[in-house]
Amino acid sequence: MPYRTSWEPAGFLLEHSGLITGDEIDQANQRFFSDPRSDTARYQIIDCSQVTEVDISVHDMSRTAAYDLGASRSNPQIKLAFVSTHPDMTLAIEKYITVSKSLKTTWRFGIFEDIERAREWAEM
Repeated sequence: MPYRTSWEPAGFLLEHSGLITGDEIDQANQRFFSDPRSDTARYQIIDCSQVTEVDISVHDMSRTAAYDLGASRSNPQIKLAFVSTHPDMTLAIEKYITVSKSLKTTWRFGIFEDIERAREWAEM
């Protein structure tokens, strides 16, 4: 369930590994949104390439999408670049994106198999 966060000049890098849970996603989001830099960040790169087990419900992803919709009011330009190779993680990300789009968020989303492509897209 470990994760690491770091701020970059134009965005935020979040790296998950091992078991990922809905609570961990909430904690990482709280870390991002409680920092004043989140109001001007252009991207988040969410690297789940080291995730080995997924314990995330549809409710978890829907709740995260709803929170993020509120956050998009203060920063409507964020790009979320997800890195995932784990099928269950990719499915959870796709659910999050579907819910977010149904809520009419202004954020943009991409799912990538490696961090280099995710970074290239996020920084465009």
